[in-house]
Amino acid sequence: MNIYDLADLYFDDLKKDKDYQELKNLKKLIDEKYQKEILSFKRCESIYEEAKEKGYLDDNIKNAFISSKTALYEKEEVKRYFFLENKINNKLNSDLDEIKKSITNKFDNAKIIKI
Repeated sequence: MNIYDLADLYFDDLKKDKDYQELKNLKKLIDEKYQKEILSFKRCESIYEEAKEKGYLDDNIKNAFISSKTALYEKEEVKRYFFLENKINNKLNSDLDEIKKSITNKFDNAKIIKI
């Protein structure tokens, strides 16, 4: 079994994880249930970024952006989505750190020839 097979097995297990399944279901629910809020947020974000880039950002644009972001991000499903996303990312990072350590520990640094 090569490293690619192991990676496939790892991600197959990840896809079966209850947190991943909930994250996937929340994504679908949020996209359907909060379509209006998502579109409003993206529109206000685009206007905000353009105004910031071109130097004409004012309080009205800032407030519209903040208001649209708050309206979306305060939804319980969205909060849960970001919580799970962060939890899964932390697990992935932790697992990758373990892999890096196990690979690094296979080599004796004193015997490595430096060029």
